[in-house]
Amino acid sequence: MLPQTTILLTGAAGALGRVVFASLQREGYRVRGFDRLCCPWSDPMDWVTGALQSAQDCQRALQGVGIVIHLAAVPDDAPFESDLMPSNILGLHYLLEAAKESGVQRILMASTGQVVWEPLNHGPWPVRAHAAPSPLSWYALTKVFAEEAGKVMARDFGMDVMMVRLGACPRSPEHAQQIDADPIARDVYFSPGDLAQFFKLAVSMPWEGFHCLNAASRPLDQERLSLEEAKDLLGYEPVDQWPDAVEAYWP
Repeated sequence: MLPQTTILLTGAAGALGRVVFASLQREGYRVRGFDRLCCPWSDPMDWVTGALQSAQDCQRALQGVGIVIHLAAVPDDAPFESDLMPSNILGLHYLLEAAKESGVQRILMASTGQVVWEPLNHGPWPVRAHAAPSPLSWYALTKVFAEEAGKVMARDFGMDVMMVRLGACPRSPEHAQQIDADPIARDVYFSPGDLAQFFKLAVSMPWEGFHCLNAASRPLDQERLSLEEAKDLLGYEPVDQWPDAVEAYWP
């Protein structure tokens, strides 16, 4: 994809979004942030403050967009009716409908390693990206919904869709302490540098149709999420391992 293509990044004010936004801007891409929060830095270039739960906000954010990177979500288990359903289910519906109406061709959506919780914890390892879901929680079930919605967008509307089963991305120092105490989480840590590399490749490399890829850094002890599909499709080679550059995830 050419740098002149406008990329909509949802969740741009969040821990992952800030990393991806800055990385793509440095590469010369035109990036538009979309978040319920106002832009947290001084020169956003292009920003829409709004909510996924508003069909109108999604339509406004998607005007003139060629690629969507969808990172916005309630990022862990939470009350379903008040938190998960509005953001992770209804908001996704509004975003995908607006993307379809706007003629978006390429969509990258964050899923999670929690959708394959059983093999991730008990093996056999490494867990391939096409492994059948065995979700941990209602949060992980919303990501199974997103993966299936992505398949529908690719199959029925000709979009190029990539679901990214993310490893552990610390959202705060407290979250980092939890990861440090968990050998499985340490093995699937996804560093800011590797996150930025992955999404730059996912935006720039030629690929079509539907794909589901694992995304993580190098394991400390045991390779638990297979990166074979990401290497084959994108040429992704992780550089870091826990706890490299973990502080870069939060201001």
